[in-house]
Parts: sequence; C-alpha cells; structure tokens
Amino acid sequence: PRTQQPFDPVEDPQVCDRAAAGRNRQWTSQERSLAREWFRNHVGVYVLGLLSDLGRWNMISGRLKQLRIFATHINGVDMRPSGALADAKAAGWVPKSFNFSRAQAVAYRPEQNMGSILGTLGCASAHFKAQSKVMADGLPLAVVFEDDSWPSDDFVERLWSLVHEELPCTWDVVSLYSRCPYGSCVSQHLLRVRPDTNEPAWRCRQGVNWGMQAVLYRTDSLARIQLPWKHAVFNESRPHCMDVDVADRKSTRLNSS
Repeated sequence: PRTQQPFDPVEDPQVCDRAAAGRNRQWTSQERSLAREWFRNHVGVYVLGLLSDLGRWNMISGRLKQLRIFATHINGVDMRPSGALADAKAAGWVPKSFNFSRAQAVAYRPEQNMGSILGTLGCASAHFKAQSKVMADGLPLAVVFEDDSWPSDDFVERLWSLVHEELPCTWDVVSLYSRCPYGSCVSQHLLRVRPDTNEPAWRCRQGVNWGMQAVLYRTDSLARIQLPWKHAVFNESRPHCMDVDVADRKSTRLNSS
C-alpha cells in the first residue's frame, strides 16, 4: 500500500509533477512580440490527418487561424487500399524489409490481444511521412499536430518559453501533450522519458508516456533519430511498438507537462 511504501512514476516529482505548473502565465507585450517573431522565423507548423476527414481539418485549421498560426496540411496514410503499404515502403516511411503479415499474426496472439493493426500501421507511417516533410522544408524547428488537437490560447508564447528557458541543449524531440508520464523531471514543465521496466519488453513496456497529438522536432536531429525509431516501431515480434509514442523511449525525447 502507498501508505507503507510510496511509489511515484516520476522521479523528482516536486520539480514537474505539480498542478501549479500548468497555470497560465501573464505574458508581457514584449514577451508576446518576441515569441511571435521567433516562432515566425524558426518554427514550421504541420497538421497530420486524412484529407477525407474534413471535419477534423476544419476544426483545427479554424483554431490555428484564431491563433494566427499558418500550418501545412500533411495527408495521413490510409493502409486499406491495395498497394498502400508498397507505396509507403517506396517513399521510405516504412522499411522495405517490414513483414506486415508476420506482425499481424503476432498481434492476434492472446497475450498481445491487439486485433487488426492496419490502422496503427497507417498512423506510424504517417508520422514518419510528416518527419520527411519537416526535413525537406528545412526550418530549424517544427511542430506536428494531429488533426484532433486544440492548441492553447498562448501556444506560441508557451513554446517560445519552453525552448528558451527549459529545454536542455541535447534535446531532439518533445511531446507537447502526454498522458501517464514515466521518467525523471528535467524542469518545471519537462519530463525526460524513461522505459517503464515494470512492464515486459515483449509488450514494448507499454502503458506510459502516451501522446503524439503535438510534437516538437529539432530538424537537424531527425535523420539521426529516425533509424533507431523505425527499427523499434517496425519490429514484427513486438507489434505494440508500432505505437510511435510507445516505441520512442530514448533519452533524447522529453514530455511537456
């Protein structure tokens, strides 16, 4: 019982696991101006979602217009049509060696209990597609939203503050929205992801650090981190790793609280 042996999934919780850290900050007019200029010159913004889902696109595009944020829409990856997986492999979003049939067979096993993973495969492929677009455009930083996200009123200011005041020099990827955090606090709003070794490796230590709704990338790091990330995600023997947030358990990734 917790009364006898306290346990916290976050190391140094007094640093970042506090509700008070989520309070709105009173930004000065100078801070708002600096944040806007920095954001405009250094950050590319992308929305990832299927073009066929106009409802979601209309929702988030309207919200971004309210915040005066210009975004590029990236069509998601639908794996249902014939030849979709072959196209994804040709584009480099999925390794050519990946055997979907084997991965699906493992996912159907009782201990995995996953059912069809075709949608999960499409989601993973789409995030690597978005990363390719980020690298091709070449801005220093990029934010990729999933199309069901809802940025806060002061999103630009919060991001500016996070990058300039809290991120360590060695950062590569930041999840701007995560559930069930597990790891160690870095600063007031940042947690460094750690693998939850209470969960088995064959299940990809699943159950913590969920969230790819909004991800901040350091563009010059993407080519380097994509290789091990894809290797983890497209592992036929561990289909739970196809959840890109679950598989991304490197010391280079942080969560924003």
